[in-house]
This record gives sequence, C-alpha cells and structure tokens, in this order.
Amino acid sequence: MPSEFSDEQLNAFIDNEIDTADKQRIFEALRRDEHLRKRVCELQKAHDLIRMTYQSIDPPTGYPPPGQDRPAPRFLRGVAAGLLLAAGTLLGWFAHQQSRGDGLPELAQAIQFAPTTTGATRRIMLHVSTDDEYRLNHMLEETERLLETGRENGERLRVEILANGPGLKLVKKSAGPAGQRLQRLQQRYDNLTVAACAQTLERLRAEKGIELELNPGTTLVKSALGEVLERQRQGWTYIRI
Repeated sequence: MPSEFSDEQLNAFIDNEIDTADKQRIFEALRRDEHLRKRVCELQKAHDLIRMTYQSIDPPTGYPPPGQDRPAPRFLRGVAAGLLLAAGTLLGWFAHQQSRGDGLPELAQAIQFAPTTTGATRRIMLHVSTDDEYRLNHMLEETERLLETGRENGERLRVEILANGPGLKLVKKSAGPAGQRLQRLQQRYDNLTVAACAQTLERLRAEKGIELELNPGTTLVKSALGEVLERQRQGWTYIRI
C-alpha cells in the first residue's frame, strides 16, 4: 500500500523541519505502520552515519597556516580510514537494529514488553540528539511510564539517557521544563542514569566559546558513538529519539 508520506516529508521530519501538527500525524502513523517505521529508519540511518562518524573524529592540532607545507595527505588518510571504519561498524549495527524500529513509537511499545528470561535485567538506551520540545516531552512522558511500570511489576530494569549535539539542551542547567522533569525522574528512580557527550561539550568550547553547565547527576562519556557501540556490545536495546 502506498504511503501517505513522501521521502521529502520524512526527511523533514527527521531534521525537525516540520510543524507540530505534521509531526503529530507522522508519529501517529509510525505507531500503527511497521513499513513506515522501517522507511524512517532507513532514511535516518544515512543521517546518523554522517553525523556520528564526524563527531567521533578529533580535529588536528597545531595545523600550519596557509602557505606552509601541510601534512594533509597523511591526516586526510587517517580521517578517511576512521570514517570508513566507524561507518562500516555503524552500518552493521544499524542493520541489526532495524528490525526493532526506531524512535518514540518503539519507546511506547517497550512499556508492554516483558523479559523472556526470568530475573533478566532489561537495559534500554535512549539516545537524545534533538532539542525539539515536542520530542523531548514525549520521550520523558514515555520514559516515566516505562520506569513506573517496571517498578510496579518488580522488573529489573535499567534506563540510560544519552544526550549529544542539540540534545544537550535537555541536560544543561536551567534547561527549562523538560530538564526539570528529567531531574525529578532521576530523583525518583535510581535505575535511571543520564550521560552527556564530552566531545560535543569540548567542540562547543573550542569552536563557539560556549561553556555548558550540566545538571547535577549528569555523567560524561568520551563520545556518543563510543557509548552507543559499547552498549550495543553489552546487549542494550537502543532507541534514538
């Protein structure tokens, strides 16, 4: 059955370039349409590969000024090799994750999921790379439901929220209603951890002179890419917001 949404519309949705009413329509369609979820995952895969591999590579230091000899070939070969390695790793990882879908609908579905192994700990990573208030509020609402349901059922559950890029808005001090709600959740649930990408913070300092002060209880990880891949190796369920 043909989809009511074009790739152009879905790309705009991924890039947060549509209004709230259109977002709501797509979110509702994603909840009921598995084929559409797979399409969005495929489109988002290309976005993630480019952004996360770029963020995983540190810029060179002590680079000579224009007009002088530069070690460009060696450096560029290193960058290319790093991008190819990271992209190849992520491509295989996304292929593994694709059957699980992507985003807020999957977080809602996770609430209904029961571990098949008695006593097993369910571990879920929520990767927040958006500053869109609509997505952040929905993510926090579903996360609270997930944590509360797990507590009521006596379930062994761990949830990690990882923020990078624009998603750091959620964990910075004086973050507004969404950040305050996240702090309340941290106080209520000791099985919820919150982490921020140190590379993004360093890049903000170096390139824009911005020093972000994070909320108490927010830990630092070296890079979002490394944390995501490590959690994947450990068997965590990954959901990108």
